[in-house]
Amino acid sequence: MSMIQAPVFVRDASAVLGRMVVGTGFQNGTIMSDYAAEEERQRCLIEAAMTAAAFVLADVGRRYVETGGHADLFELEAYLGGLMPLPVTECNLLTRALNELIDEEPPLPRAPYRPEPPPGLPSASAGIGQPWGRVGDWLWRFPGSLPE
Repeated sequence: MSMIQAPVFVRDASAVLGRMVVGTGFQNGTIMSDYAAEEERQRCLIEAAMTAAAFVLADVGRRYVETGGHADLFELEAYLGGLMPLPVTECNLLTRALNELIDEEPPLPRAPYRPEPPPGLPSASAGIGQPWGRVGDWLWRFPGSLPE
């Protein structure tokens, strides 16, 4: 069973990157070379993209192997957990596999806009924007319903 599973909630990349001070070359109190910092940044962003897309490692790992990757799931899990490095080629194949899976996902539904009603036509939201809106109108019509 993979340790990386679809989350109950989506966390943003900053939560994942919170483990590393981005752009400073420091991680866990040690100085990192620019190359090592870039390597860590890529690893964190791969993990963040997997989490945001709610992919499990088994699915990404399957696509990774199909694209020519050589690491097994144990190695990928260790890499994503920051326990071992992977060669640049393998990291890029993992990134490619993940991006392909993300591209295959249908886009999320978007909320529609609606036009303003023509002048003179009452709208369903009439009274909203005034103090208490329609609830306030109702409360003031029935004084006995107001709290003491």
